[in-house]
Amino acid sequence: MAMRNIDVSLKHYQIQNIKKFSEQEIIHLQDVFLTNGFQNITVQNISQGRSLVATFIQALNYYKSVACLTNSALELEVSIFDIYKYLKEFENLSNQKLFEFFNDQFYFDFLFIESTKELMHSPWVLEFQQQLVDFKLDKTIPIICFSYSQLS
Repeated sequence: MAMRNIDVSLKHYQIQNIKKFSEQEIIHLQDVFLTNGFQNITVQNISQGRSLVATFIQALNYYKSVACLTNSALELEVSIFDIYKYLKEFENLSNQKLFEFFNDQFYFDFLFIESTKELMHSPWVLEFQQQLVDFKLDKTIPIICFSYSQLS
């Protein structure tokens, strides 16, 4: 299904211009941000992805505890919990530490992952994603995974 600014194929959304959405595109993206499970969105860069998240989180006024997994140097909004920064505090991030994080600390109702090449090559990221599934978080919250057509 193709709209003017959004190309959708197999639950992967490619967004060309985040500044000009038609009413149909807004409704469609609203559903993406309200649907539990993994959603894949390609935007031009990290700033556009964050702008998209901020726009829909604010417009929906539904989520109270938002988290992000990112290794970007760009600071997140104060209201967004930086999972990477928190986990980086552990010198040796073992599977047990990840389990404890999910068991004791993960009370978020919305998660977005900024899938940069560097982050995806981190040795613990696959285990992090597996823990999302093991704790059935993909059944209870939206998990937006951003990829980028170009990084700035």
